[in-house]
Amino acid sequence: MNATKHYETLDPENWDEMRALAYRMVDDAITYLETVGERPVWQAVPDEVAARFDVPAPSKPAGAQAVYQEFLKNVFS
Repeated sequence: MNATKHYETLDPENWDEMRALAYRMVDDAITYLETVGERPVWQAVPDEVAARFDVPAPSKPAGAQAVYQEFLKNVFS
């Protein structure tokens, strides 16, 4: 058995940064729920957001922070 064999992991490179991002995500989600009554019940999906589904999914990792920023832009906006 080769002890130096590389394998992929879902563990973050920096647990403290991941913890801080996770706290921010929870805080953003609570704020979103707190203010849900201020938004319309339904909104059409903007064309620029819908167009994102016409392109292939990324083939390389982007990191948790980048993925969350994209989520904020395309889901929470």
